Amino acid sequence: MTGHRLYKVTDYRFGQMAVGLRERAGLTQKEVANALHVSRRTIQHWEGGTAFPGVAHVKDLIAFYLPYGAFSSGREYEEARDLWEQADESSTRHKTAFDESWFENLLRQPLPGRSDKQKTIHIIPAYEESISPTRIDWGDAPDTVDVYGREGELADLTQWVLKEHCHLVAILGIGGIGKTTLAVKFAQVAASQFDFVIWRSLRNAPPLHDLLVECLQTLSPAANTHPSIPLLLELLQEHRCLLILDNAETLHQSGSLSGDYRAGYEEYQTLFQQVAQTRHQSCLLLTSREIPT
Repeated sequence: MTGHRLYKVTDYRFGQMAVGLRERAGLTQKEVANALHVSRRTIQHWEGGTAFPGVAHVKDLIAFYLPYGAFSSGREYEEARDLWEQADESSTRHKTAFDESWFENLLRQPLPGRSDKQKTIHIIPAYEESISPTRIDWGDAPDTVDVYGREGELADLTQWVLKEHCHLVAILGIGGIGKTTLAVKFAQVAASQFDFVIWRSLRNAPPLHDLLVECLQTLSPAANTHPSIPLLLELLQEHRCLLILDNAETLHQSGSLSGDYRAGYEEYQTLFQQVAQTRHQSCLLLTSREIPT
């Protein structure tokens, strides 16, 4: 695999303004996402300072929050302009001047009543629910932009996971070549073929017990009292699940070329081996710099 990843310093200024507006409106991220026809993760990125809306979405945010009184009375123009300009400053796109005529026309429009606004939010179903019965738990998976030049690798994953029904597939390579991006894109494409899609990052090397608790909470909350590998395997037999574990190299000893597991993480090896060898209808997809053993 070839490719690269761009790193940038997180800019919290726009995000703080967006969070303030949402909190003053008394709305959840999901409600805002549904109303603006974007994913909840997009709202999380905007509020977290890791991505910024374009002009069209800034207009949508302003127009959406205005009826809720999220802007200070008498200062709607100044605060809307500040939000617009901060989105411009925080992003890397070409600068666009605040559209004064558009905002003045917006202010002249009658504001809907509270019940009307609630209908606007709640009649729009979440994106995942509208296209597929798959239950998707993205965890901390990153948003992805369009992926180019990876058609061959996506075709390989489709062959192994969906056609050959491999139980364990690993995307391997050095850091920064796009393993995570490829895994996210495949999960998006293949999600409708599974009952569950669960994404978890191992970047901070969580104990296996913690990972099992989170997975079982999604797969079967009632069975989450005694998390174990056998119970997870039982649920992987019962349901068709795509479980993606990103950054699996954190489980291995630093500097080890033999793939030895860190002390206290040897149970992950048991998990990987049993997932690969046990009969079930699911797939465990790993991204790693090390070959899992």
